[in-house]
Amino acid sequence: MYCARRTDSATIIHMIISINKIEADLRILWQAWKKNAKDLAKKSLPSFLLLLISQIIFGFLPYLTFILSGRFLDALIGARSLMFWTQSMTDMVWMFIGWIILVSCLIFITRIYREPYLSVAQGVRWFVFLVSTFFFLSQISPMLIFIITLLLIAEIWIVKYYRLLVWILTSLFLLWLMSDFLHAIVYHQITVGNGLALIGLLLIIPVRQFIDRYFICA
Repeated sequence: MYCARRTDSATIIHMIISINKIEADLRILWQAWKKNAKDLAKKSLPSFLLLLISQIIFGFLPYLTFILSGRFLDALIGARSLMFWTQSMTDMVWMFIGWIILVSCLIFITRIYREPYLSVAQGVRWFVFLVSTFFFLSQISPMLIFIITLLLIAEIWIVKYYRLLVWILTSLFLLWLMSDFLHAIVYHQITVGNGLALIGLLLIIPVRQFIDRYFICA
């Protein structure tokens, strides 16, 4: 009984330490980002504003990319069923041309900056990307998205030996949500393009985290 209590106490202490580590790491990241952002704003306010605006737009690009791709697919399916080039296809082509120009401009602006200000740009676009993507998906299935978010956050700080379990659980919840999207497509609740756009948005964050963890900074 005494050993069991000691084990429980050790587990609780370990959890508290882990939570404290998460808080400490986030505070360090925030302080470093804030310092670099203030330095850039003091040196050149227009340059800081250009970075801020461009990276906010950059953060929305994954969302815009999948949504535009989904609409393009729907327009293509519609034109194919009618067997002639529709106005929707023309509109989507012009949208993609605008998208290419926008991406090129954002890449050019981003490459102007060097470290440590490049990390400021990265912090802005990642924050916007994460918040906008999870906010959009949470409107569709808030509970599952909340659970997947917690699992992905836990995977960053969790002990190495338990990461496989976290990835298995994450994959199961992702498959569950993907199944809902596929059923919605089949039963005409959403269009094919919108459904594939949702699946793409759903997968991009865990895929990127997996690549970062096991192929870049493992």
